[in-house]
Amino acid sequence: MEPGPWIVFGQQVFGDEEYDLVDGGNLPRLKLMMAAGLASVLASSMANAATFGPKTMQKDLPARDIDRTLHMAKGWVEFALGYDHKVGTGAWGADGSRNPFESAKWTYQTEHLTVRYGLAPRTELWWYAEYHQARLFNEALGTDTRDHGLGDQQVGYRYSIYERSAPGTSIVFETSMKMPSGKEAPGTYIGGPLNVSGFVFTTGTTDLYAGFGAKYTAGPIAFTGRAGYNRRFSGVVNYLIEVEQYQFQGRIKPGDQIMASVDVMAQLGPIALSVTPKMEYRMATKQGTSSGGLFPARRLRKVPQSDGLALDLESRFQFQVNRNLDLEFYTNIPLVGQDLQFFPIEDIHPTLGPTFGGAVEVRY
Repeated sequence: MEPGPWIVFGQQVFGDEEYDLVDGGNLPRLKLMMAAGLASVLASSMANAATFGPKTMQKDLPARDIDRTLHMAKGWVEFALGYDHKVGTGAWGADGSRNPFESAKWTYQTEHLTVRYGLAPRTELWWYAEYHQARLFNEALGTDTRDHGLGDQQVGYRYSIYERSAPGTSIVFETSMKMPSGKEAPGTYIGGPLNVSGFVFTTGTTDLYAGFGAKYTAGPIAFTGRAGYNRRFSGVVNYLIEVEQYQFQGRIKPGDQIMASVDVMAQLGPIALSVTPKMEYRMATKQGTSSGGLFPARRLRKVPQSDGLALDLESRFQFQVNRNLDLEFYTNIPLVGQDLQFFPIEDIHPTLGPTFGGAVEVRY
């Protein structure tokens, strides 16, 4: 017998006529823990002045960000602690239309830590981890649901193909892997917003990205372009449930992504401003039952209208205190998008709304 329709947790929660979610969870403490961890690094470094001092193994790092290569210089370590705050104001339609929320408000906060290390003259390794808090508030229904949990982690590698100091030119090969380490259980096998008290913070699947980046500096202006392909593998997840025969843990394959961006930066003294249009073409997501053998995704079916084009515009303000410390503030405005079938999984179908954030970068 063919499997019936599948329910992805929380698909229709924004209209006044839909069911509401139940209150859940306490506020997270990871923000305080991450801040304490960064403070301990700074404190230990102050106790030993040689930590931030020059080392014979280190390659020279330009004082201005505009003059730096796309990969971390050998011997340097960078810790970047950041915070993003997204305000969901609406949903994208399947045709790319904007549909404002009537009485609902969706906020999605993320604390993230990135560690970069210049392993060799042309090689950089990096690691990324994140923690999320989400809130869905509906004034008409009188509901206020909150949840928090770990997101997915990533590890990456950059290799410098070509670099030149005058004029400044840097070309790198980049690859990274996203590991499904976030929370993926909505709390019940029945599914639907009436029966759950939490949110899903992961796709539950693995991604493998490969691409290239190039940077060219001409005086106070730098141009950086990136392009790559993100292969998204299938996986068995807790949030996908078959509703005719009640099969648990369906298999899903988020659509592969073709990604490109162009960054224009201008720097005067310690102040740097940049604008970055980001384009993404998302292929169709597939879901269904898992198959045996070497090809477990062969029975998956495409989700209609789950593919589409997305275009965001990011602006960034950076203040360089010195070579060892940068402060950043940024905004991301979505211009084009499609669909909201997999709410609340922002990594598959992002909601419509701006993101505001900042980061502190410490390197030595």
